[in-house]
Amino acid sequence: MLEISNDDFVRTSEERHQKVVQAVIQKVFEQGDIYKKNYEGKYCVQCESFWTEHQLEEAGGVCPDCGRPVETMKEESYFFKLSKYEDRLLAYIESHPDFIQPVSRRNEMINFIQTRPGGSVHYQKYFRLGH
Repeated sequence: MLEISNDDFVRTSEERHQKVVQAVIQKVFEQGDIYKKNYEGKYCVQCESFWTEHQLEEAGGVCPDCGRPVETMKEESYFFKLSKYEDRLLAYIESHPDFIQPVSRRNEMINFIQTRPGGSVHYQKYFRLGH
């Protein structure tokens, strides 16, 4: 239907790829979907990961991956405004059950969207865009 094929391979290091990605990110930024703010949270230096309080509680107060102590870190980052799209995204996922596979990942995404506190993405591990 789309008259497309997979007859071209593009490396992420190629200039043509980088230009397209930069243009897309710039457009998303201009629409107000990417914003800059400070992020503060519990961070494992060894794993280079931020963790939620809930994840740390489940792991006994240490990094869930390596078991080492975490520290409070604050850094400026870019974030994606998921709240603007969550209703449409949930409706699409629910009306297209095969869109995210396996089912456990689909359920994880639905749960993540529905349980985010305050309507702002703060789980750096998934949505931080860089600094």
